[in-house]
Formats: sequence, C-alpha cells, structure tokens
Amino acid sequence: MSNRMIRMLTLFVLTAPALASPAAAASFIVRCDGGCATATAAIQQIPGARIDRAFANVDALVVDVPVAAVASLKSRPGIAEIQEDVAVLSTDPSDEQPVGPAAGAQALSPAQIASLPAGSDYNAPLVGAHGFHAQGRFGAGVVVAVIDSGVANDPAVVPALAGSVLGGENFLPASLDPVLSATSTANDPHGTFAAVLLAGHALYRFPTASPFIQSLLAHAPQSVLSCASLGCPAGESAVAVAGVAPAAKIYAMKILPSNGTAGPSSRVLMAMDRAITLRRNFDAGLPAVPVNPGCGAAENPCVYDSLPIRIANMSFGGPALYAGGSVRDLLVTEMLEAGILPVTATGNDGPAALTVQSPGSGPGALNVTAATSAAHERVRRDLELGLGAGLQLRPAGNLQIQGTSSRGPLPDGRLGIDLAADGYALLSQGADGRLSLVSGTSFAAPLAAGAAALLGERFPAAPVVEIRNALVEGADPSLLTDGSGPVDHGAGFLQIAAADALLAAGGVSPHLPH
Repeated sequence: MSNRMIRMLTLFVLTAPALASPAAAASFIVRCDGGCATATAAIQQIPGARIDRAFANVDALVVDVPVAAVASLKSRPGIAEIQEDVAVLSTDPSDEQPVGPAAGAQALSPAQIASLPAGSDYNAPLVGAHGFHAQGRFGAGVVVAVIDSGVANDPAVVPALAGSVLGGENFLPASLDPVLSATSTANDPHGTFAAVLLAGHALYRFPTASPFIQSLLAHAPQSVLSCASLGCPAGESAVAVAGVAPAAKIYAMKILPSNGTAGPSSRVLMAMDRAITLRRNFDAGLPAVPVNPGCGAAENPCVYDSLPIRIANMSFGGPALYAGGSVRDLLVTEMLEAGILPVTATGNDGPAALTVQSPGSGPGALNVTAATSAAHERVRRDLELGLGAGLQLRPAGNLQIQGTSSRGPLPDGRLGIDLAADGYALLSQGADGRLSLVSGTSFAAPLAAGAAALLGERFPAAPVVEIRNALVEGADPSLLTDGSGPVDHGAGFLQIAAADALLAAGGVSPHLPH
C-alpha cells in the first residue's frame, strides 16, 4: 500500500466519528458566536464533554464531545459552527527521487553564495534570486515560521541549515508521535526539505561519473561547478543549494508526525494561533529570547514567547470544505492582521478543477502552485529510468504547470491560486541528511516564502499585504507556454525583481483582492 493511500485512509478514519460507539468521544472545532464565553458554558453542561483548547486569536475552541451528543451540541447557544477535526495532509512528502550520497558537503556563507556564478542555481533559476544574492541581499533579519513536520537543526546532518534554525515547538502529543522535538533529525523530512529550499546554503560534492552529475551536465550544465576552483578532489563535481533567502531565520512549528501520516486540523490551528501570539508579543515589547536556557540542540530546541515572525510557510493542505470560512481560513486573515504573510501550497489533487486545499483557501493567503521546467523533469526521469530517458519523456522545452498541481476556482468564486513557482524535482536535503529531488506544491511554496523574505529585508516597514500583492502583480504569465490559464497558475510565474520594482516605485495596493 502506498504512503498516499495510507494517508487517505487516515483522513477517512479521522473524518468519520459517526462510526464510533455513541459513548465514544470525537474531536470537533467549534467556532463561537461573539466570543466563546457562552459556548464554553454550553459545552460544560454536556456530560462527558471536554474543552481541549481555547484559541487566543480567533473565537474558536477544540472540544471532545460524546458522539451521541453531537447533534444537540449544534443547537447550543453561542455556537456559530461545528467542524470535524479532520486530518490535514502534507502534500505528497513521499514524492522524492534520491540522487545518491554526496562525497562531501560544506555550509556556505553569504559571501560565498554571492560569488557563485550566474546560472548556477539549479533549483529556481527563473525566479531571479541569484541577482539579489549578488547584491548582498539574502533575507537577513526576517523570521519565517515553518509550520510542517519539523525542521532538523543539526549542522553535521543537514549542513544546508547550519545557523538557520532559531528553535521550534511541537504541537503533537506523545500519543500521536513519539518524536517530541520540532528540530529532531528523526522527524519526517518534509518540513526540512521545504526549509532548505527557503533558506538553505550548502555545497555538495558528487563523483563526476555519477548519474546525477551526468544528467545535470546534459540538461542543466551551469549548475555543475568545477572542483578545480573549489579545492575538492579530482573526479568530483559540486552542486550548490542556495535557498531563495539563505540568511532568513527559521522557527519550526511541528504539526505533522514523524511517520509521514496526517495530523489533526486542531494541531494546525494551535500552531497558527501560536505564531500570531509570538508576533503580537514581540510587537508589545516582550523580549525575543529563549525561555529555556541551555537550549539549541536538535532534541532540545529553543522555545520563544516572542518573535518577529514576518512569514509563515505552510506546505500542507486539507479539504476546503468551508472555503474562506473554516477556522483555518479565519486564522489566515488573523495572521495578516498581525503582520505575518501566510504562504501556502495549493495542493496536489489536480488537474481537476475545484481542488485547491485549505488553508490556501483562506482570504489573503499567498497560494502557490508548482511549475515544472524541462531541465528538472529530464533530470528526474534520467535518475528514475536511466540516462537518456529524460529527453525522450520530456522533449518539449517549455515551462509547464505540473499536472498534479491543484486547480481553482474555489467554491465561493475566488480564483484560489495566486502564482506559480518551480516545484518539480528540486534538490533538497531531508531531516536525516539524505539528498533528494522533491516534487509538489509543497516545494513551490517555500520559494515564494523566500521571495517574500528578500522583499521584507529591503522593505522592513512594508505591510505584508503589500509584499503579497507585489509578488502577485509582478508574476509573469507569459513564461508559462503550456496553454494554462489563471485557474491553473494564478497571475503567472514568480518574478522577484518585478515585485521588488513595484514596491520600490510605491503604489502597491494595501488591500486584499476580492
């Protein structure tokens, strides 16, 4: 049975509380009507009911209620809506192609990244990050919350994130996952893959005769660096992994289990709510210092009660059953109001229409879909099927929307997709150190989050809504020549320089589109 089938079965089990015995309790998310005091009192009157969580930044509760009492709960005073605590899937974390072990690796400094040759960026050459790196712009001073499966913080295992991870928090109890650290190398690789694409900075050496290097030489030769200039042994070549914002700082917020299965929606809400609180505490003057001295190891991450979080990368998705109205979607709006830009993945349920997932369906989310270039697909197919297969299976050289990427519109009439970025066969490093080509909208989203970090560095006073709108307005649909339209790619392909120019010129709308 495939991992995706297992995840879908998990989703079914978690969304079918009616199958339980009447005495059993099921978890629900309750949206309150005008504050939660009345709803709390009503729930406390139900025998066997328990309030598991009250949120700080949205009028909602997580409650455990006996199945037999669910019908009566819906009619209680103070309750606006009840939503099942459904599972939220990470978007195809198993869709990876190993490239083989590296012969060596080293973290890169910003100066070393700036000195890399133009065109050496294999992952995202079209979005334009290298030009900013050459100017000394790396996203310094910008904190990004990565709400995912955790982000490894061990430079010996994941050198690409050496010095990048401030710390993190785990929102899964031991009953759901025995790995309790948000920065452990034992976590599922998904969150670390995403964080490396956003803020990675490392150089990896491979035997020049390896299939990976030989395929790169055939399809993306500028990404292969000669070891003669780097001092590495003869017979080896190097590949740089430079995230879009390699100087950005990461705060890991773990909501997905280490075994790669689904996590409850309530845990997602807890992490989103917590990120908002961290930002609001910082704005209120609370010092941004760890509350657990002596922290910093992979199994003992630093935890903060205040952080200047500017961006939240959320490369996961669940059913958009209440597009724009679920508590997840409402927290997206609260993030924006708190000064946090929520960057989300559209999902991988395409090419059918109406498949965009939540929280990407939330008003104001920067919802990103995945594109695939000829070079990326050819390298992936070469590694899967043998050298030469890539050119046969992808003869066309144009930039395309990845076939499995979710499509709009949303059920409430909004387009549902904002822009596209590279999201197929990108080179990244997982929590256990393995190097893979990863694919899915999960890995397009961190490129856009990194772009937002670059803009946030230069325009620290710009409202995040303006940064969001500049990225959308600066996207270029002409780069996608596969016949796709706005329901497939939104405003077009991510172009950081165009967004930067729009912000510099002023006049970017401070309002969300309707």
